[in-house]
Amino acid sequence: ALRINTGQFGCGVFSNSLAISTAAQMLAAKLVGVEEIVFHDYSKANKDLFIAVENIVSEKLAAMDPNTGTVQDAINAILQSKRFRNLI
Repeated sequence: ALRINTGQFGCGVFSNSLAISTAAQMLAAKLVGVEEIVFHDYSKANKDLFIAVENIVSEKLAAMDPNTGTVQDAINAILQSKRFRNLI
């Protein structure tokens, strides 16, 4: 099983959005067939955010047509999700 260990890349001194950074990492991993993503963090709030983003990304990918859907379609679907926008 493919597994990636990840964390809050770009969210420290650069002050990027943790939700967007997590979604980008998760989308990329899922598109190449990674089966398990382990998010390393020290707070419960960020763990909850990771789970929420994972649910949204998985949901949007599952709703796409695998024959005609593009990466841009997936990105647009995630960014247009009201639940996702509330996490940013």
